[in-house]
Parts: sequence; C-alpha cells; structure tokens
Amino acid sequence: MKKYQFVADKILKRIEEGIYIDRLPTVRKLMEAFGVSQVTVTQALKYLVENNRIYAKVGYYIISRKEKAAAFNGVYDFSTASTSWTDFPLDSYS
Repeated sequence: MKKYQFVADKILKRIEEGIYIDRLPTVRKLMEAFGVSQVTVTQALKYLVENNRIYAKVGYYIISRKEKAAAFNGVYDFSTASTSWTDFPLDSYS
C-alpha cells in the first residue's frame, strides 16, 4: 500500500468516526496529523476526490455524505423518488 493510500484510509476512518464532519482540516494540519509531506496529503486528497468521497472547493475540501433512505411503506412516491444529486457528481463527467 502506498503512503498516500494509507493517509486516505486514515482520513476516511476519521470521517466515519465523526472526527471530520463537514470540512476536512487544511493540508498543513493534515501534514502535521499524519507526519507526511504536502505531496502525500495532496495525493491522498486527489485519490478521495477521484473516488467521490470528498469534493474540492476553492480553499478547502467538503466531505461527501450519502443520504439515508427512508423506510419503505409500500407506496411509491414518484415525486420524491428521484436519485440524489450526490449520486452523480458533476466532476465525474468532465
């Protein structure tokens, strides 16, 4: 396993544990937290963006969240049954 993949796995684990909620820390803080170089953190973040786990915004990264499905009550409501916009990230089509 490459170092950036290890860092990406650690970031995902912290997301799942609720340590990182909406935004990820800065690249500098991630470098300090994991004891790696800026290049390694940048590669890890790029890897997570490519796998649609986070989204890049100018100056920071946002955590991608899957919406929880509502319990099925036996009736299909076609007005609200469409997929979420997060299921088809725009960055994947460019």
